[in-house]
Amino acid sequence: MRSGAAVAAGDTSEIVTEELVTTAFGIRARVVPDPVSCAPMVVPIGRYHGGADSEPAVAP
Repeated sequence: MRSGAAVAAGDTSEIVTEELVTTAFGIRARVVPDPVSCAPMVVPIGRYHGGADSEPAVAP
């Protein structure tokens, strides 16, 4: 839901995508299968991390 309206409906394994998380919550994230339940697991990408295609983050 976003602003009181449904953003998507259906089976979570089909609708939970990185794009949906960005649209619904305004955050960047990776969606990966949970190793225990195999359900989609949302992993937020920190604001100082560019994602899988960028250089590793280095502590200041």
